[in-house]
Amino acid sequence: YPYPSGVTEHVSNLAKTLREKGHTVTVITLHYPGEEIEEGVVRMGRVVFVPMNGTLTTLPLLNPLTVKSFFDKNRFDIVHLNGPFFPNISHWALKYTHYPCIASFHSTGFRNLTFGARYYKRLFPFYNKLKAYIGGSQVSADFIKPYLPGKYQIVPYGVDIERFTPSGKKHPEITKLKGKKVLFLGRLDARKGLRQLLPTFNLIRKEMDAHLIVAGAGPEKPKYEHFVKKNSLTDYVHFLGFIPNEELASVYRSCDIYCSPALGGETFGIVLIEAMASGVPVVASNIDGYKEVIKDGYNGLLFNPHSTEDIKEKILTVLLNDSIRGNLVKEGLRAVKQYDWNCVTERILEIYLKVVRNERHSERMYGMYDV
Repeated sequence: YPYPSGVTEHVSNLAKTLREKGHTVTVITLHYPGEEIEEGVVRMGRVVFVPMNGTLTTLPLLNPLTVKSFFDKNRFDIVHLNGPFFPNISHWALKYTHYPCIASFHSTGFRNLTFGARYYKRLFPFYNKLKAYIGGSQVSADFIKPYLPGKYQIVPYGVDIERFTPSGKKHPEITKLKGKKVLFLGRLDARKGLRQLLPTFNLIRKEMDAHLIVAGAGPEKPKYEHFVKKNSLTDYVHFLGFIPNEELASVYRSCDIYCSPALGGETFGIVLIEAMASGVPVVASNIDGYKEVIKDGYNGLLFNPHSTEDIKEKILTVLLNDSIRGNLVKEGLRAVKQYDWNCVTERILEIYLKVVRNERHSERMYGMYDV
């Protein structure tokens, strides 16, 4: 935290919005290389990154008693856990905290690993302490239910609609390019699907003047660069590398279309709502997590990520038809209002209030919370 990922982006923005509304928020997380120093963030243990499912995942190295000591010394009105599952730091926080707990779940997978799921709560009975269950999407809720049965409330991820807007500063490296600009923004690993998009773009280049903007870093970059060089696309595929958070909005609004060809493992797709809020039409894979955000033909177009022809057709449909592009932008801006962080945070605060009321834990039931 805040290592770039959908979950850390979610936690960071939720904490920020809660503080803006007057609540006191402490984020407990792990040390990691290149971490940022941030007020209200407590770090313990450390994290290492390991490849899994075609991407990088985090492995916590932590003494659980450090977590116990923290909760013995600090008081909270409510503890909001994100992705509590062994051996995450939130798993140990649930075990050792003395305060009412709720949990948000963000994970999914290419298949649900149900082996042993029925025994999970028996192995860790303190999961019965949870007072509320939140799924960031129906996909993430369905994925975790075999392990932790319960009544899940779906509260989607949010977007800062004051930062991600159609108007504003544009990215100078992108705006100097002539022709249409197709944006891929994500980690350069197998799961995110750039391997599918590159040969598609090679075909698109034969039909129109276009550039592919690749924003992100990751282990597959040398392979992608080799493909670009081999197919004489060096002047048309631009690797920008890792994009700092403060530059993201300028990158989106400098492009004509955003394409996410992810192969799976996506619970929602924060990048989709960031692009829509920036006034950029979206084309994306027809995977379950994305289908909760994109209504095909209405606020975006969906394609089969394993079909080069389908990806090509959807991208060209948007780039060559101003009417379709305009409608997708308009409906995208309309749809994204429900993901405004103020709206999302209010829904989470309602859950906090209900839990605190039921627990009768805090005397300041109707005041500001310590989270």
